[in-house]
Amino acid sequence: MVHSLESEFSRDRNYSRRYDEVLRRILGESYQDELIGVLRRRGFIDNGSVPQLFLPPDRHELSKARYLFDFYHGDDRILVPVMGPWRRTSKHLHKEPIIERYETLRGEFYLNDALIPSEGLTILPGITHQGETRSEYAITLIVMENARLVPEDQQHCTR
Repeated sequence: MVHSLESEFSRDRNYSRRYDEVLRRILGESYQDELIGVLRRRGFIDNGSVPQLFLPPDRHELSKARYLFDFYHGDDRILVPVMGPWRRTSKHLHKEPIIERYETLRGEFYLNDALIPSEGLTILPGITHQGETRSEYAITLIVMENARLVPEDQQHCTR
């Protein structure tokens, strides 16, 4: 069954509750624990501190992705976006020293029309890229290495 996140949430003013309900339906009742477990296993949670889960997820300018997590671990920026079917991120690039690593946690996610392989994909500085979903939703782990060294308003270059 294909879920449309945007249409699900546009029907109800209580976005937090609706996001929670849809994420439970897509990922299962323990989706928050599962996502925290992924971040913990990857070493992005230190000393038991748990990053804020955004419900409703944050929006970033020019992107259809909704971000469940957006936090820094050392110099790296850790993002966990959820995207409904047939959605796109902005077309952008990152300048030195940012290296971006993608790993699909659920569903299918494409970068520049290529499905991200199970082992993930690394985007080097200066490579223009755009993410998208097709007929399935996607939840992705994005690690922007060295992002803290660049002001947030300069981390994504859309020109």
